[in-house]
Amino acid sequence: MGSIATKAAGALAGLFSIQQIVSFTNKIIEVRKEFEKYEAVLGNALGSHKAAAVAMENLQKFAASTPYSLNELTGAYVKLTNYGLRPTMAEMTKMGDLAASVGKSFDQLAEAVADAVVGEFERLKEFGIKAKQSGDMVQFTFKGVTTEVAKTNKAINDYIL
Repeated sequence: MGSIATKAAGALAGLFSIQQIVSFTNKIIEVRKEFEKYEAVLGNALGSHKAAAVAMENLQKFAASTPYSLNELTGAYVKLTNYGLRPTMAEMTKMGDLAASVGKSFDQLAEAVADAVVGEFERLKEFGIKAKQSGDMVQFTFKGVTTEVAKTNKAINDYIL
């Protein structure tokens, strides 16, 4: 009886080992597919597969050192790029710090920035930034300090950063 139980236990252990190997292999394949999808999306946004590979590598490093997922960072980076902004990793760090300081996601900040560069400032309120437009200028108030900038993509983005 003990011999049969030992053989059955060995067979079950072997079966579980095979299932774990198959599961692990499937996860590797899924992760690789996600990376390929991200690189394709970045390639379209940046206009170059070489630039996409560099951006992807930078985003992976950034994701590894922050609480943000690669999926969220890639989506946010693509949004910002499609609005004419191509943030550096130093700028992404500043954005991540701002988002974290108010308990918001990186994606929420990216959407707020994307809205702001086209003159829609409502979402910035979620980050404590108030805006008032006056002609070709915008007055931003953050923590009681008011700063006036030109109503351009670059000036607005630079202020937020």
